[in-house]
Amino acid sequence: MLTENEKLRFAELCSENAELHTLYEKFMDTHRYAISRIAHEIRNPVTLINSFLQLYEQEHPEAASSVNWLHAQENMKALRHLLSDLSEYNNAHTLHLEMVNLYRLLSAMASDAASGLCPSSVSLVLKKDSAIPSILEDVGKMRQVFLNLIQNAVEAMPNGGTLTISIESDGDSITIHFTDTGCGIEPEQLSSIFDPFVTHKRNGTGLGLAVSKEIISAHHGSISAESVPGKGTDFTIRLPVR
Repeated sequence: MLTENEKLRFAELCSENAELHTLYEKFMDTHRYAISRIAHEIRNPVTLINSFLQLYEQEHPEAASSVNWLHAQENMKALRHLLSDLSEYNNAHTLHLEMVNLYRLLSAMASDAASGLCPSSVSLVLKKDSAIPSILEDVGKMRQVFLNLIQNAVEAMPNGGTLTISIESDGDSITIHFTDTGCGIEPEQLSSIFDPFVTHKRNGTGLGLAVSKEIISAHHGSISAESVPGKGTDFTIRLPVR
């Protein structure tokens, strides 16, 4: 596992060496193709097994009250979730661009989250610190990133707290902060939170933040995190104004 400094150094080397950058892109293409093939081969038997389980429950309704049956259903649900996350990770670079104002998108999502996603013990605050220009973005994928960050923040505040989303632009880029007052992230975990299949959640797949990073990278932007254990975490997204 590379450290954050090693990742930055590798990115610098790729920017300085066109051949290395090309090799890296070929490697990533092969990596995505392998994930796609594996997910495809797994999805078919999983779909069949899930269908058989549903048919069995219809024929034997008493099975639904069995603890072992419930565990089987829970694990099947987790497997389908993993396959869905793998698909999202693999398709993160496929964009359908349209003009969008990110502040308006965040306003709509904040309203929805406040009425449904966030419990009463969590306050959600949206701040606009400057005029926000409309830019070309994949609305569906950006919504996915924002929702993932909101969900993570809510999960980090089981006893309540505040999530502040702030957005501003200097004309060249748009900066968005998702700042919570939750449990925070330990320093030894912080450097790997965007790595695929790395998770510190009990039921996590380790792909949520990895997908978010791939989506932001596909938009030629960046996403980073700073955290203080016991005090909270700040995720920062920067996107170019093109």
